[in-house]
Amino acid sequence: QGLARAASRYVGLRSFMSLLGPIMWGTLLADIVIQMLGTDYARIVQAIYAFAQIRLTRSCYLESHEE
Repeated sequence: QGLARAASRYVGLRSFMSLLGPIMWGTLLADIVIQMLGTDYARIVQAIYAFAQIRLTRSCYLESHEE
């Protein structure tokens, strides 16, 4: 029973690492491309935050005027 548990943990860890590996490589490559293009992370975060604010205010406005 101990060997079966160890084998299942090993298989689970291997499958997790096989999923995590490409994600890490993709993140690294995306970071390199973004740095090569000279994109400023702060501007991207500010834009995402602004879009989220607009969406929240519009959804709250629509909900309050529908009643």
